[in-house]
Amino acid sequence: MARVLISICGGSGSGKSTLAKELAARLGEARASRVSTDFFLQSNPYPTLDDFFRHPLAYDWAMLAERLKGAHGEARSTPQYDFLQFQRRAPEGGRPFNLRPLMILDAMLPYPAADFIFLVETPDEVRRARIIARDQAWGTRVIDYWPQHQLTLAQLHQAPRHFTAVLSGLAPIEDNLRRICALTPVQQAW
Repeated sequence: MARVLISICGGSGSGKSTLAKELAARLGEARASRVSTDFFLQSNPYPTLDDFFRHPLAYDWAMLAERLKGAHGEARSTPQYDFLQFQRRAPEGGRPFNLRPLMILDAMLPYPAADFIFLVETPDEVRRARIIARDQAWGTRVIDYWPQHQLTLAQLHQAPRHFTAVLSGLAPIEDNLRRICALTPVQQAW
């Protein structure tokens, strides 16, 4: 089976990572692997973090493309990324993953070379509430980056793209999993 790349994108707090994790878990690690592509964010190129936060996030898609090359089963890792300073600390040694026939990639923006792109849309007020709850549970302050995330989301909607499907972040996860399975080769692996 040739490698199939499934990109699940959407705003912060939309439910994209939860959906990607569940899809990978249901398919099993022999068939699918999830990559949190936030670890492939480009480092802050601006003099200050304040300057960085005034611009949309950008991903290092070329680095991700290189990591996705290789035989099924080969071990890879994301870069090491500092999410407080928004700097790549090392090109290797982040979160490990293995190359599988089905690679599930989740990020705010879609992976340009994906075979299938699913956009998860969720109302802003729901996304904000989810981020605040997650911040409280994890001891983080992602809500502080809301303006930058909104700029990134605007970039997502401004660029002409073809989505395989637009999924509701309010729908039961089972409904979204069924839609993904119906529209991709995942149904054969299910």
